[in-house]
Amino acid sequence: MIDPHTVLSAIWTGLGHDPAALGRVELTGAEPVLPSSFAVGTAMQASVAASALAAAEVWRTRTGKAQRVGVDMRAAAIAARSERYLQIDGKPAPELWDKIAGAYPCGDGRYVRLHTNFPHHRDGVLKLLDCAYDKTAVAEALKDWKAFDFEDAEAKAGLVVAAMRTFDEWDGHPQGQAIAALPLMSVERIGDAAPLAGFVGRFHALKDVPAFMESAAIAIADNPQLHFVMVGDGLARDNAALTPLFAALPPQRFHALGPRDDIEAILPAMDFFCLSSISEAFPNVVGEAMASGLPCIATDVGDCARLIDGHGRIVPRGDPAAMAAAISDLARMDVARRAEIGKAARARIEAGYSLRATVDAYTQLYDSMMKRDV
Repeated sequence: MIDPHTVLSAIWTGLGHDPAALGRVELTGAEPVLPSSFAVGTAMQASVAASALAAAEVWRTRTGKAQRVGVDMRAAAIAARSERYLQIDGKPAPELWDKIAGAYPCGDGRYVRLHTNFPHHRDGVLKLLDCAYDKTAVAEALKDWKAFDFEDAEAKAGLVVAAMRTFDEWDGHPQGQAIAALPLMSVERIGDAAPLAGFVGRFHALKDVPAFMESAAIAIADNPQLHFVMVGDGLARDNAALTPLFAALPPQRFHALGPRDDIEAILPAMDFFCLSSISEAFPNVVGEAMASGLPCIATDVGDCARLIDGHGRIVPRGDPAAMAAAISDLARMDVARRAEIGKAARARIEAGYSLRATVDAYTQLYDSMMKRDV
């Protein structure tokens, strides 16, 4: 039997992921769990484990917290047959397969499998067999066919029928050889997700939440794919003071979460951060956003410009149009370039504002004071 850990390792490292992450996976159970000539339990267990580990790695990247993944083979195999356990209103779900779908012997003793769930596939099979829509009639009609001939005829008609082969026959078939030449799996980039701009704060005059919401409305008008999220006390749709502003924003694009206690998980989900305050001292939230690897857009108040130091955009306070222009600029930016800015922003926080950097700065201050003449 194939070792599930070996299969998982092949999947994981084949996609270029860090092998060290495999140490955080526990696989339990063993084959056989289902009657099959294939290692179905192993395939399901390794696939589920790879998907779960990928999600855990996203979480670790965003929060710095590693999670363990555990997958039981029997549970994974049951998930592969979940349609057999589905109930609707407490009753078994309708039959999943069409009544003539399945495996049939042909006149040469070989078998074919018919896929007839789609009406045009079903009708095409019945037309070629010239028989009634009945399992017995289909079985009788297939006695006049050789399996490979029927497979070829169905393929030419654009239908889905497969002749069953031994492992050696499949390995020698052109399609089997073509598949064998491919990697187990591959990842192909098909596009970028819509950018998400975020705001974390509270409903207070100094935070100028209306300016952020107005800038969001302007930016969405320019780029309808943009998403926005704001988090904090008073930043929910039940805040009557914000009702007119919410009315100008599409609810499927502008998300108001209200107060949350998991900001460390929310910040890394953003693509860039916005601060619309009309007054600040040292804005800790901007430092936290930069530490999360986010480019930041902030108004030119307090220490914002010194803190961001080119790793984002500084705009005039009370100017939603200027903030909207900065948002649109970052949204249009190549994802890789935006990531570079975020990485540099985090490096700036680590170099100048980490605990180690803070201790060093105070040590230098105390040393300089001790050396002064009194």
